[in-house]
Amino acid sequence: MYARSSNKGIRCNRYYEYIFYLFNCSAVIGFFDGHSKRSFCKRSFLLLNDIINVFLSVPIIMQMFGSKNSAIGVGSSISFLLNVMHRFFLCRHAARFGSVAQRLSKLAVKRDIRFNKHIYLLLFSCVIFGLIFMASATSVVIHTSNKIEEQKRFSMDFNMGSPKVFLVVFIPLSVCFLLLFVIPVNTFMIYFVSVCHDIQQLFLAHKAKMNSRSEPDYRYLTKNYNYLRNLVIEIDSQTSCVVFWAALANVFNLYFGIAVILDSEESFIGEKIYLYTLIIFSTFMFFLMCLWADGVSSSAASVAREAQMLDGDLASSAMHFRYILAVSQEVHMTVWNLLPLRKSFVLASIGTMITYSVLIKDIVKQ
Repeated sequence: MYARSSNKGIRCNRYYEYIFYLFNCSAVIGFFDGHSKRSFCKRSFLLLNDIINVFLSVPIIMQMFGSKNSAIGVGSSISFLLNVMHRFFLCRHAARFGSVAQRLSKLAVKRDIRFNKHIYLLLFSCVIFGLIFMASATSVVIHTSNKIEEQKRFSMDFNMGSPKVFLVVFIPLSVCFLLLFVIPVNTFMIYFVSVCHDIQQLFLAHKAKMNSRSEPDYRYLTKNYNYLRNLVIEIDSQTSCVVFWAALANVFNLYFGIAVILDSEESFIGEKIYLYTLIIFSTFMFFLMCLWADGVSSSAASVAREAQMLDGDLASSAMHFRYILAVSQEVHMTVWNLLPLRKSFVLASIGTMITYSVLIKDIVKQ
């Protein structure tokens, strides 16, 4: 169930270790640094991440404000920038996520073998998605290399001169984009699902303890529930910023895919695989993130419903009432403390993206 972190012997649930390992494969480090001073090597690596982000952001911003732009160009540029912003905040706050994983692992009440299998399956699907994305993106670059107009769209109207030069430049860029930006977004969503699962387990354990005694200790229950609620608020404050950028990145991947499908009259098989893989997997991960975040609210609400049915005598009626007031307060995960993550948020976001994809396409045509 547990594994030790790589550098300080700190115990974590094993699925967190696999998640952090996948982050490390994308050159995201520092999850177990805590408040300790970073080594020169790690500080240099963090600086290199910032240089990569700036280096890749400048040409994309120039492309967005270029004179020859389509809805596809603008959409892909925004999607790329959102992935860059996500990586920036992920690298900056990596120690927070390691701390959250350690804390929840320490509070874990029981081993959930079924959930462990689901997480391993998600991690495996993320790797498979990466391989398909890499293969299809490479096929798109190879297919484009012999078409001058398509080359200019890829290279901001700059003529690469030779198809070989185009391939040498853009195949490594496609691989780097996948490893450094796309994979970390989906890996973070798997991490967030794991966090939400662990919080749900804590609320379910609280409810089981509440129902286990014929005469509940309302003072203890109130104190324990307030601790759990404050824990959720603290974890949400540490993760909600990156949740915001991950959600935006995946939703704009949906926009990008729909925009290309609507704008392209003919496309070859490699481009279709690239687009539909991106749309399906991004939408699936976004839906999964919101579903598990909604589960945190539902598990807390189930505690409130059970508390209403508890019996109390004259001596404990005051504490029972205080306990009901405590559990009646809403508990939810948020998107950067702006919006609560609910199931309805999925439909609203996807519906908005589809609507604006069609509207922007019509505006650009006019």
